[in-house]
Amino acid sequence: MRERKSGLWGALGVIVCMFCLCVSVSAECNHVYEVHEIPAGCVTPGVHEELCTYCGAPGIFSNLEPLGHDFTSWEQMLRPECTKNGKEQRKCARCDFLEERSIQAVGHHYNQGVLTTEPTTTDMGRITYTCFNCGDTYQETIPKLTNPFADVKPQNYFYNSVLWAANMGITSGVDMTHFAPNQTCTRGQVMVFLWRAMGSPEPASSVNPFVDVQSRDYFAKAVLWAYHAGVTAGVDQTHFRPNNPCTRAQVVTFLYSAKGRPAHSGENTFYDVGTSAYYYNPVIWAAENGITTGVGDGMFGPNQRCNRGQIVTFLYQARNV
Repeated sequence: MRERKSGLWGALGVIVCMFCLCVSVSAECNHVYEVHEIPAGCVTPGVHEELCTYCGAPGIFSNLEPLGHDFTSWEQMLRPECTKNGKEQRKCARCDFLEERSIQAVGHHYNQGVLTTEPTTTDMGRITYTCFNCGDTYQETIPKLTNPFADVKPQNYFYNSVLWAANMGITSGVDMTHFAPNQTCTRGQVMVFLWRAMGSPEPASSVNPFVDVQSRDYFAKAVLWAYHAGVTAGVDQTHFRPNNPCTRAQVVTFLYSAKGRPAHSGENTFYDVGTSAYYYNPVIWAAENGITTGVGDGMFGPNQRCNRGQIVTFLYQARNV
């Protein structure tokens, strides 16, 4: 409480006779004020009022502005899905008022696709894409295989392999109508074929340790990818030798490394593949998975040059391994 002098009438005091309505002046009231307050809420205003406890004279009167909500942090109540919005809410710490808002659907996130039906010369193929989040799938068709090559016949062991490689964009012919299946592959060519068969991934780094691989070379990105993915270390620390002929041992070693050096339980049926050879595990793995059967007479032929027909056959046989 507090005291405050009033104005003229407060100083004189006023008494009204209830019978004759005459007015008489009383002694001055030394006001003693008592505060009456209705607190403001989050959205409702409050009131501050002062009244004299003796005569009821008003003192200070004011409205109190609403305080506004004191929200907690947003809390997720419904997780957003690929095609459905989510929901989150927050609560006022003073009045428990709840506020909600929608969280945008995240959309599908599909993988790179899996070949579920291989195309043939008579039927289209299909690639199936699957969403990582919800498992939703969709398919794309692959055109029928066509054979533009006069030197690739149905009776050739590499027939399906060449058509697959050509139609999947892994390799083209040496010209519009010839594949040249018996032509030797270079290390640079083999690496490009393998890189494309693996989906043409970007190199993990642009660091190039090889002085014989320049950025303008057609095989540069493939070689850098292979180096940083551990597929090859080159012939020494600074040379890849992209123009050297590629041997059968080198091809299966590249392929085995690109597949992550998987475990195998096969037996060695090739007398020209020793247990200490760098290509021992790759060759045994390749034979176990039907990627190669060797060159005949119990030999794998590790040092034989690998030709174009052989390399696309290796890749074709390993496509689902």
